[in-house]
Amino acid sequence: MKCPQCQNEEAIIDREYGVLPGISCQSENEGIPKPKKENLYDFASPLTKLHRKEYGSDMYQPYVNGVLSKEFVDTYGTDKLAGVSAKDIKNAKYVYSGFTRHHKMLENAKIKKQDISKKFMTKK
Repeated sequence: MKCPQCQNEEAIIDREYGVLPGISCQSENEGIPKPKKENLYDFASPLTKLHRKEYGSDMYQPYVNGVLSKEFVDTYGTDKLAGVSAKDIKNAKYVYSGFTRHHKMLENAKIKKQDISKKFMTKK
C-alpha cells in the first residue's frame, strides 16, 4: 500500500492506528513547527474565566495519583479526611501545578472572589 501523503513510498500499516504515512513523510511532518502555548487563543468568555477562578477549587480532590493534595488541604482542611495523620499533612504536595488552564489560573491568580467580581463586572 502506498503512502497516503506522497503516494510514492510504502505506507506503514499499524494494527491500532491503521494506515500511516511512510517514514520519510513522518520525518518531514516532525519538522513542521508546533504552536507554542502563549500563541494559542483562549476562546472562553470573560464570564467563563470568572467562573474558572471562582469555582475552580471545587474540582480539587484529596488525593491525586496517591499523593495528598496541599491545595485540597488549604481549601477544605482535614476535618473530613479519615485516617490522615499530621505527618501526611506535613508531606502534602502541590499536585495541581502541572495541570493546564483552570488549575494554573487558580494557582497563579490568588485573587479573592470579591476582587474578581469587581474586576470583571465594572463598566469602563
